[in-house]
Amino acid sequence: MGHSSRDRIQYESSENPFGKQSEELDKLKDTSKSSCVNEPVLVGFEGGKFESRLENSFCPQYDREITIVDPDGNVLIYLLEDLQFLAFVNIPLQIDLLNINTFTEVIKTFSGALFKVRVPNGQDFDSGFFGIVTDPEDRYKYIFFPFNNIRIQYQQRLIGDIFVEKNFLSKENLQNVLSKQKQLRNLRLGSIIAKRLNFKPQHVERILQKALKKRSDKKLQQERERLLKEADENLQQELKKLLKEANKKLRLEEELLKKEIDEKLQQVQKELQIELDEEQGTEKERQQKEVDAKLQLEKKKLQIEAEKKKRFAEEALRKEADEKLLQEQERLRKLAERKLQLVAEWLKTDAEEKRPTGDILVEAGLVSSQAVKQSLEIQKRMRHIRVGELLVELGYINEGQMYRVLAEKFHKRFVSLQKTTPTDEALSFVPRNVMSKLGIIPMYFQNERLVIATSNPDNTKLSDMLKKMLSCPFELVITPLNEIIETLKKLSG
Repeated sequence: MGHSSRDRIQYESSENPFGKQSEELDKLKDTSKSSCVNEPVLVGFEGGKFESRLENSFCPQYDREITIVDPDGNVLIYLLEDLQFLAFVNIPLQIDLLNINTFTEVIKTFSGALFKVRVPNGQDFDSGFFGIVTDPEDRYKYIFFPFNNIRIQYQQRLIGDIFVEKNFLSKENLQNVLSKQKQLRNLRLGSIIAKRLNFKPQHVERILQKALKKRSDKKLQQERERLLKEADENLQQELKKLLKEANKKLRLEEELLKKEIDEKLQQVQKELQIELDEEQGTEKERQQKEVDAKLQLEKKKLQIEAEKKKRFAEEALRKEADEKLLQEQERLRKLAERKLQLVAEWLKTDAEEKRPTGDILVEAGLVSSQAVKQSLEIQKRMRHIRVGELLVELGYINEGQMYRVLAEKFHKRFVSLQKTTPTDEALSFVPRNVMSKLGIIPMYFQNERLVIATSNPDNTKLSDMLKKMLSCPFELVITPLNEIIETLKKLSG
């Protein structure tokens, strides 16, 4: 089937982005007419653009070339087919301001230039057409576009508006179709399989939920074990760190106590030695023994006091380490619980995406892999279904009406291959295998351009390929896909 609007989900009524047409016309009434000698123009080429002025008046119905004078005073002649566009400051004589479309059209040239214009009706030139730019700040408001260098042209309005405007369907029916389109794009694979194989959707859903729960529980248990292991490793590291700090503090405390004992013993010994030196006679030996005894006693008292201080320090350090360890354990426990909660939520919302629904149903013996493959193709098509296609499928319009609306949106002619036979001359320009690959039919020559039928008016890659491949100008026209397929079969047969 062919394609329809790029705007496929949200439907909004089209509006005139320029206000009322009468207001715009009032602004244009005082502007002078142009396309005359010495008219300032902006000439666009594939490699750029430059300002100049016309040497001769320009008439698009008859002229195939223009004569201009560049800023240096040189007279230059260019073929229209070599120009990307030709822009004027003043209103061209050929434009009827009372007959201008109210909607905007987007035009892209092969050089990459993009324009938003309104196109006056009633133009019947063989070489191109005029458009009026929508930006009021542009000096060159009136642009002539040669047909040969237009990459794509389309109306900047929703295709649903065109269907309603042509009375092909009501606004209410269009809204119903757009809602249906949204439902189809969100259709789950399980629902598609259930419908194709006449299964109860509840049965398929139960199998999916059971498999997903089993997978989620398994994942959750694995994550719990990983987090517990991680917490245990963190606690071990914290314990080692605390023990290392405690041992370091104990060593410092022992060194301080030892230094303190040595200093006190030296002080006592010094004091006793002074007393001993003062003693005379026979009392010296007895006093020496008393000094030694006092020294030993003092040493013992200092050691007992040091042991008490050491035990007190050890208890204080152990208590501090235990408190820090409990705090770290509580922190890691809360962190693990939060991680598990997040994992559970993730598994709940993301489980179906992580394991394909088709694999679950095949594993459960409910369907074959071939049925899953076919259902996936249907799901893919539903996600990309366009408004026009859906309108045809639901019977609101026929295929011919859809392609006629496409032709209007993309500013192309509608041609039926049932009423037109391709000429041998046209067919000789494109090999048969290329026709089949691109889905096109060269039909005939008109105004020195090769007319080519396609069902894809929005395919800019097709235009790019034809521009490079063909040695002549071409025009794309809209033809129903089934007619193109039927013609290709006849040509191959």
